[in-house]
Amino acid sequence: MNKMDFNLYGDPQLNYWGSEQPDEITIHSPADLQKGVDINCTLSVYVSDPDNDSLSVAFYNATDDSLIGVDLDVESNETASMVWSGLVMNKTYSWYVIVGDGQVIRESDTWTFITNNAPSEPTNPSPADQLANVHLPVILSVDVYDVDGDTLDVWFYNASDDSLIAIELNLSSNDTALAVWSGLAENGTYTWYTIVTDGVNTTKSQTWTFTTEVTTPEWDETPTNQIFTAGVDFVYDVNASDISGISSWWINDTVNFNIDSEGRISNAKTLETGEYWIEIRAYDPYGYNCSATFNITIIEVISEFSANIKLLILVTAITGVTMVIFRNKSYKIKR
Repeated sequence: MNKMDFNLYGDPQLNYWGSEQPDEITIHSPADLQKGVDINCTLSVYVSDPDNDSLSVAFYNATDDSLIGVDLDVESNETASMVWSGLVMNKTYSWYVIVGDGQVIRESDTWTFITNNAPSEPTNPSPADQLANVHLPVILSVDVYDVDGDTLDVWFYNASDDSLIAIELNLSSNDTALAVWSGLAENGTYTWYTIVTDGVNTTKSQTWTFTTEVTTPEWDETPTNQIFTAGVDFVYDVNASDISGISSWWINDTVNFNIDSEGRISNAKTLETGEYWIEIRAYDPYGYNCSATFNITIIEVISEFSANIKLLILVTAITGVTMVIFRNKSYKIKR
């Protein structure tokens, strides 16, 4: 048995051959009575020696004095560390160290810490699992809770490829996390999950599934029959709406009419008088559409005189009197 071995089991204050004890330990982690410590805890102490000797640091479980591990050949004024794994959540642990320079040792104080509780599994998902006809855009939400009262961060993931959807940070220990999942298609099936962390431990949720709704474009106002004058260019504006937007328009008669990307109908050429039956459709990006059928009537140009005065002259050879009917009043004009 060498002097170090003897002294480990002998008087911890005994000096040999003038060697001084390692310095008292004042810097350590976890701090005494610290809460929320990871169950795979890294113990560390800052050690120094008056003689600048290299040091061996033994870490002990103070509950039963069992050895956790030894960090050897630690330089003076450096940090010794050891991982204490296999701990249980929400439990109190005590520990201490013995530091030796090969001749003399020093035993530290005993320190205590409490391991962390992981956040509870997220609950109350929205959309609910297997929900159909979910409205676009989809807003995801889960309720989160931490028994230690820790601040929580929540990650939302696409379960099909584990890609990140969104992050919500700094939630309270009893809160609801929200995220918008944009860019989804109509009538699509999607899966998602969340991971919540308190900065020490993480908890993964279940995986949930939903199906998005099928929406059909709707007319803002139903198109109606229109009357226009021959020889005059015209524009008839129709409007439709869809949650995914209107991506294109269609008209049945492309010889005589145009319809642009904004739903404006115009004549493609000078139109002859008559009645034209029109069907138009508004399409969303997924091929769903609304349609309407109406007619456009082109009438003859009517002069202001004939249209507003309605002059009718009757000449009768029998009486020799010209009868003028003017706005439902008759006048006799003698020759």
